[in-house]
Amino acid sequence: WILELIKEMGCGLLVPSANLSGEPPASDSDEVLRQLDGRIDAVVLGRSGAQTASTIIDAREQQIKVIRQGELRLEEILDSLNESEEKR
Repeated sequence: WILELIKEMGCGLLVPSANLSGEPPASDSDEVLRQLDGRIDAVVLGRSGAQTASTIIDAREQQIKVIRQGELRLEEILDSLNESEEKR
C-alpha cells in the first residue's frame, strides 16, 4: 500500500524514522542503513529530531485502521482532516 500512496502523491516520502516491522524506529542515518541498506533509495544523513514513532493509518477503506500507534491518536488525525475539509 505504500507504493500506492507514493503513486497517488506523485513523489517520494521523506520520513523522520524508518524501521523493519517489529524493530524499534531508527532515528539516525547509521541505524537506518544498518536496518534498510539496499531496500531504500536514499538516506538523509544525521539524526532525526523526532523522538517518537509516527502514527500510521490505513485509509484505503471507509473504516480507517491504525496500523501503528504513535504520538498522534486517530481522533486527532480525523479532527485535523475535518478542519481541513471545512476550510475548502
